[in-house]
Amino acid sequence: MYDTEMEGRVDREIAAFLEEEYAAKGDQLYGWYRHRFLAANNKYLSATIGLAHYDKAIARFVIENCPFARRFVEVGAGLAQESMLLAALGMSTCAIETNLTNFDMMKRLLERLSQRLAPDLPKRMTPINDFFPTRAADYVDSHTIVAFPTLSWTISAAEEEAIFASLRMAGGVILSVYDFFRHRAEEGEREALIAQIRARGFDAPVVVHAWDGWVAGFRHDRIVFMRRSAS
Repeated sequence: MYDTEMEGRVDREIAAFLEEEYAAKGDQLYGWYRHRFLAANNKYLSATIGLAHYDKAIARFVIENCPFARRFVEVGAGLAQESMLLAALGMSTCAIETNLTNFDMMKRLLERLSQRLAPDLPKRMTPINDFFPTRAADYVDSHTIVAFPTLSWTISAAEEEAIFASLRMAGGVILSVYDFFRHRAEEGEREALIAQIRARGFDAPVVVHAWDGWVAGFRHDRIVFMRRSAS
C-alpha cells in the first residue's frame, strides 16, 4: 500500500531544504527550483513544495503497479527527490547526476532526510556522480526501472544510442516523452521516441501522469511507463 503520510513528510522536509539551501544560490538549476518550487517565486503555489506532482505520481505508480521492481534508477536526478521518496517508501534506488554541485546538494539532502525521517535511508538510496549508461551493468537488471523524468541537456546521436542499448538490461523504463534529452515539441517526434524504445523490446507505453497547459508552473507533459516485453 502506498504510504501517503511518508510522502507528505518527505515533501515537507525537501521543501524546507529548498528554502534553506536554494533560495540564495545562483546557477541554472538553483534558478529552476527557485522558480518552480518556492512559493515566493511561483504564483501557482500557496506553499513551497519539495516534490513535484509528477514525482508523487511516479512513486505511487511504481509502488502500486510494478511488483517486479526491486530497484529504481533515476537518470539526470538533480536533487533526486524521486529517488529519495521511493527509498523512504522502502525501495532500493540509485540517483545518477553528472553535475558535481548538484551531486553535493543531493548528498546533503540525503543526510538531512536520514537524520529526520529514516536513519537507514542511505542503505537504500545510492547517489552516483557519473554519466549514464557508464557502468549501468552494475545497477541495472531485469528487476530495475530506469527513469528519465526530467532532463535538460542535449546529447549526441552516439550517446543516445548507448542509452537505448542499455535499456535492454532493464525491466522497465519511465520517461517524459516531451523532454527525453531534448524538447520534442511535435507529436511525431514523441511517437518516434516511443517507437525507438519499443524496438529495444518494450511494450506499448502506459501513461503514468499527464497534464495539459500549466500545472503549478510546470508546462504540459506526459510521463509514461514501458515494461520489457515478456516474449
